[in-house]
Amino acid sequence: MSKDFYLEILHVDKNSNARYGILHTPHGNVEVPMFMPVGTLATVKTLTPEEIKECGAGVILANTYHLHLRPGEDIVAKAGGVQKFMNYNGPMLTDSGGFQVFSLAEKRNIKEEGVTFKSHLNGDKIFFSPEIVIGIEEKIGADIIMSFDECIPYPSSYEYVKNSTLRTLRWAKRGKDAHKRDDQALFGIVQGGDFEDLRKMCAEELVKMDFDGYSIGGTSIGEPKEVCFRMIDYAIKYLPFDKPRYLMGVGSLDYILEGIGKGIDMMDCVLPTRIARHGTCMTHEGRVNIRKECYKEDFSPLDKECDCYTCKNYTKAYLRHLYVSDEALGAHLLSIHNIRFLISIVEGARKAIKEDRFNEYKDEVLKKYGDNKDTLEYKDSYFYDIKNYFKKGDVLVRNNTKVIPARLFAIKEKTEAHVEVLLLKDCGDDVWECLCGNAKAIKVGTRLHFKDDILIAECIEVKDEGIRMLKFFYKGIFLEELDKIGIMPLPPYIHKAVDDNNKYQTVYAKNSGSSAAPTAGFHFTNELLDELKEMGVEILDITLSIGLGTFRPVKVNDTKDHKMHYEEYEISEEVAERLNLAKKENRRIIAVGTTVVRTLEANVTKFNEFKAEKASTNIFITPGYTFKAIDCLITNFHLPKSTLIMLVSAFIGREFTLSLYNHAVKEKYMFFSF
Repeated sequence: MSKDFYLEILHVDKNSNARYGILHTPHGNVEVPMFMPVGTLATVKTLTPEEIKECGAGVILANTYHLHLRPGEDIVAKAGGVQKFMNYNGPMLTDSGGFQVFSLAEKRNIKEEGVTFKSHLNGDKIFFSPEIVIGIEEKIGADIIMSFDECIPYPSSYEYVKNSTLRTLRWAKRGKDAHKRDDQALFGIVQGGDFEDLRKMCAEELVKMDFDGYSIGGTSIGEPKEVCFRMIDYAIKYLPFDKPRYLMGVGSLDYILEGIGKGIDMMDCVLPTRIARHGTCMTHEGRVNIRKECYKEDFSPLDKECDCYTCKNYTKAYLRHLYVSDEALGAHLLSIHNIRFLISIVEGARKAIKEDRFNEYKDEVLKKYGDNKDTLEYKDSYFYDIKNYFKKGDVLVRNNTKVIPARLFAIKEKTEAHVEVLLLKDCGDDVWECLCGNAKAIKVGTRLHFKDDILIAECIEVKDEGIRMLKFFYKGIFLEELDKIGIMPLPPYIHKAVDDNNKYQTVYAKNSGSSAAPTAGFHFTNELLDELKEMGVEILDITLSIGLGTFRPVKVNDTKDHKMHYEEYEISEEVAERLNLAKKENRRIIAVGTTVVRTLEANVTKFNEFKAEKASTNIFITPGYTFKAIDCLITNFHLPKSTLIMLVSAFIGREFTLSLYNHAVKEKYMFFSF
């Protein structure tokens, strides 16, 4: 237990669970509830520690994983701890790095001992255990440190969440036993996903361990808003009244105020500085995109109700000028404003709590701030008129994957049983991941013969759901041999084979490897694409090799139980640079099809910007997801119970999606895409 750390609750709002108090720490006392700016690498991006203080910040947050990689905890310790290292005169908190480690889905291996993963910087192998993480955090020296936990993906099955939560509890106990410094407060993290019994169990077990405070984790990771709020409710009622409660990763007004109303004391998020770097400002009248032409001659303050340095000294016109001119001062000034804005909102909440009018305050703020979403509407038109919806500077992103004749028929050696095989993914060394019919009969060592022995395959690994790893033997070049005997893998609703394989390709198909076509692209002709280029539309290509991740239907009642399969994607250096520039210049990024959406969203989620890489993703986008990469989507009508229609619903909302489909049925639209 920390000798100099405790929470003093001074007032609870009479009409909600919102509470006001003082958090006592070794580096000073701060009022709660509070919003904590994030300084991942011991720096809140673009701001000096003095400016952070002037914004009214109390605690600021740094990240254990990132500081372990750069500059290393030993250097921070030699400097006298993180406060002295960055010259911040106030309390600090370090996250354990659990979220960052577990976001590296394909680069980690979880065991009871801990997690082995690869550095996102150079690929070096790293091992984190509860004891190692606590040791790193003790050297970094923040006032408040977090236990090492698994940030459970959303959605996840009950069984997965249960096993993960139990492991998190065991890790919490190990971390607490390893913690030796009595001038640091150690928090336990409540996991349990969207399952009330697991949240209850986790909270109760952590309370028995008697931590200095408690965090609610596994929220704000793509789940719908109502699910996030439900997760808070499931956990908070089992937490002690006299210990601080920390809601991790929350930075939008509605989440902050809802959390406060439920009894949350601490919140953090990178949101204010991240959106500032892209020219977006949070104001009392709603969000403002400072790049817009309408601010070119607007000499009024950014926010008349804000008392920050930026609003007291600069106009919208000047701030717009900075962004249009790509001056670093623009991001700096907007970051000051956005951080001060959120802190001031929470200051207002503290005042309202003391006056027993928090609910009224929350309603006033949200009503004034608004939703800022454009009203959705639909209009009947023909695809060749789509150019009327583009404007100069738009960026159209296509998936240039090329479909291979991936459907094969074989005879099983010895029994001569017929087997259908669908090639899914080239794993290298002539090994393919395949979906096999009558898969139970295909075991390790089973050999399959394809027409005239042009191809022969041997099963080398058995996987779930009919998946088999087959090693192929052949003469010549594999794709050329495949062209001789393979059949195009048409959608199941197409009952007639194509007479020309090129008919089941987009006009810009280039990179072979897909088991299905990116069908939204079928509607584009070379002539239409040329017209768009003449209009000043930039056209960029990425590649995602389409497999089970895209076309396997959802057959479970709970989407958390649906397993998305990994699909390979590639983004070039040039394309990543062009996309980042488009974001910076506030130009629209328009995705052709759901495969482009999944590629771009997976990439941005991983790196917080577009970055060149060849990787794979199993991202499952469902309603409630916050889109970070794209602005517009061109897509087909999709079949019910598909991951594709769920992605569309996430983008435009379930109710509007249903209204569109009802309209399309009434107007006798053609639903099938090919």
